[in-house]
Amino acid sequence: MVTVENDKPTTDALPTGNPPPRPPPPPPAIMQGPSSNKPPKYYTISEAIDAMGYGKFQIYLSLAAGLAFLSDAMEMMILSVLAPALECQASWNVTKNSIASLSSSVFLAMMLTSPIWGFIADTYGRRSSLMISSVLLILFGLLTAVSPSFDWLLGMRFLCGCCISCMPQCITLLLEYLPRFLLSLLY
Repeated sequence: MVTVENDKPTTDALPTGNPPPRPPPPPPAIMQGPSSNKPPKYYTISEAIDAMGYGKFQIYLSLAAGLAFLSDAMEMMILSVLAPALECQASWNVTKNSIASLSSSVFLAMMLTSPIWGFIADTYGRRSSLMISSVLLILFGLLTAVSPSFDWLLGMRFLCGCCISCMPQCITLLLEYLPRFLLSLLY
C-alpha cells in the first residue's frame, strides 16, 4: 500500500525483492530449432516452401501459368486458321509466299525478343514481365482482328510474336514456388 507522508510516498506494504523474471516469448514457428536449448534455425526460401507444401498459392499460380500457356498455344494455332481465311480475301491479293511470311514473322519475333524478355524478367521480376507481355498480347491480338490490310496484319502478328516469347517465363515462375518433392516428380 502506498501512503503519502510529508509529500513523500512510502511503500511499506509493497512486497520486497525482485519479481520473478518473465520467460522470453517463443520464437515464430518458422524459426524454431530442433530443441529449446539450441539457437533458432533460420530457413532458406526453398526450405520454407518445402515446409509449407503445396497450397492455394501454388494452385492459383498453376492456373495462371496454364492460362498463359493456353494463350501461347492459341496464338500459334491462329496461324493455321488465318492461312485459309486470307486466301479467300480477294481484295488483299495474298500469295502463298505472303502467308509463309506471316508465320515466319511470328517466329522471327519470338527468336529476337526472347533474350530481351529474359533480361526484363531477371531485372524487374517474372511477374511484372508476364503481366506486361500479357497486356500487350491482348492489345496486339485485338489490333490483329481489325487489321485493314495485309501489311498491318503482318506487323501485328510480329508484335504478337514479340509478346508470346515471354510466356515460357511462366514455367520458371511456377517451378520457383513448388516444393522439392513435387519438383522431383516433374523431372
